[in-house]
Amino acid sequence: MSGDGAPQAGPPESSGRATARGMAWTAVSLTFAKSLSLVSQIALGYLLSVETYAVFALVSTALMFVSGFQNPGVNKALVQEHEQFDEIVGPYTSFALILAIGGYGLLLAIGAGFEGLYGVDQLFWIVATHGLTVPMMAVSLLHVSLLSIQLRFRAISFVDIAKSLTYYPALICLAALGADGYTMAVAFCIACLVELALLRRAAPGIPLSLRISARQFVRIAGRLRWVIASALLFTIAQRGDYFALGLLLDPRELGYYYFGFSLVANVTVMLAVGINRTLLPVFSKIRNDRAELRRQIYQSAGAIAILCGVICIGLVGFSPVLVHAIWGGKWDGCIVVVLAFATSLPLRLMANIGGTMMESDGAWARRLVYLVLDVLLLLSSAALGAWLAGLVGAAVAVGVQRAVSGLVTFEAAIRLIGGGQRRLITFGLRCFGPFLLVLVGLFWLAPDRHLASQSALAAAAETAAALLVYVLLNALFNRDLLKKLVQLVPRGRPTRGGRGAGGS
Repeated sequence: MSGDGAPQAGPPESSGRATARGMAWTAVSLTFAKSLSLVSQIALGYLLSVETYAVFALVSTALMFVSGFQNPGVNKALVQEHEQFDEIVGPYTSFALILAIGGYGLLLAIGAGFEGLYGVDQLFWIVATHGLTVPMMAVSLLHVSLLSIQLRFRAISFVDIAKSLTYYPALICLAALGADGYTMAVAFCIACLVELALLRRAAPGIPLSLRISARQFVRIAGRLRWVIASALLFTIAQRGDYFALGLLLDPRELGYYYFGFSLVANVTVMLAVGINRTLLPVFSKIRNDRAELRRQIYQSAGAIAILCGVICIGLVGFSPVLVHAIWGGKWDGCIVVVLAFATSLPLRLMANIGGTMMESDGAWARRLVYLVLDVLLLLSSAALGAWLAGLVGAAVAVGVQRAVSGLVTFEAAIRLIGGGQRRLITFGLRCFGPFLLVLVGLFWLAPDRHLASQSALAAAAETAAALLVYVLLNALFNRDLLKKLVQLVPRGRPTRGGRGAGGS
């Protein structure tokens, strides 16, 4: 392929600098997005009922079964095989489009089945409306892959900001107008249309056609079989708990669970998204240099773990008081979910980093094995926790599962690139020891923290003290990682370079 859409070489840029630049731009766009998301969630917490959030959880569950159609991994394959981009982009794009259209048809059948299984009126039509985004998202991901290969993180970030400026105001307006269960579905359709239009303009080199021979389709399906299966399993590993909990919890409990998860995600999802968006192309470019790859994965994982630790300590320390104060007790039932997920999240993010490492190395079969284990453990943990202790049991059990899964997947990725066990253990103690020690202190100071019974002043003082101790411990044991974190902070306006160097 030639012309504007082809990946073009730019000035040489070190992998470390590319990582820092990408994470910085991702942080800017996602901080903006999640700021709007928090504002919208505050408004929606007043405008929508707890039971409506249970509907959102079930819609999310239905969509996860077609994730392999919406995101069959074509975008990741394009990044991982960027050297052959010219030859593969055309047939890969046609393959992704056909699969997405087929996925929408499957989603309609799933929506009809879910309405009968869970007994929720209008669930089929809500799912059908939201499902219109499946083909749009598939096409958008293809354009993002091209921009990622070119390291044009600024362009991706600007599109994300525009999408956020569309989606979150639309959510609030639709909820205020009484859209109820349709609120999220309609708002997301509008936002995806805006995103797709902007991406087509930013990366016009992606051809859109359904023309592909049966032989090519089968050959690509065979080549991407592990990627497609991994995309499906990854989504189930993120949302499969809703499927089990929808059958075991009542609608209010499920609504609390989804709302609590959304609160944590609003604050921390920028880290998870930044990991895959930034580290996948960077790891792919240096995958043949194992020593540099090990250095990059340890530095990136450590810096992300420390940053996530700061955020999650703040959530554990002050979110119970804040949730109670903002919504006047309406959403107090979600506090235990927030605490459980915030406690486990820094360890959980190691699964994202380890999975990205495997994908960049083309180790799809190994990635699939660990995703299967992740899904099985998630479903069994959610079901067992809910069966034993309802909402509280489900939150604690899923939190533990996510932490264990993160450590196991990260360890597997380190072994894949020849990392030693001793260094891995040392890394874990340095990065997670201070975090866990500070959390033990917080719960020791206030064992009833999940009941939101503290005064705001006491909670603020404890949280500030916990954060100070955490920063001091990391200054003592992780000075090199703190320097890495400083590199992720943008300094002024980034230099506008060629497309290959991150220019927009």
